[in-house]
Amino acid sequence: MIRRLSISNYRSLGQDVDLRLGPLTALVGQNGSGKTNVVDALRFLGDCMRLGLEGAITKRHGIGAVRR
Repeated sequence: MIRRLSISNYRSLGQDVDLRLGPLTALVGQNGSGKTNVVDALRFLGDCMRLGLEGAITKRHGIGAVRR
């Protein structure tokens, strides 16, 4: 189980986003607050494992669309 997620400069997420995750974690917030980008960061890791880093970045339309 993933217990902690640390993200920096991924899409709309700024530096040093640190989330502690439990057995069931709900992401709640206003539109545009980054909930989808947190989920996509996890998908990105999975894509890196399956497609490699270049494939995961290409799937998201290039590094400019991924980094902040």
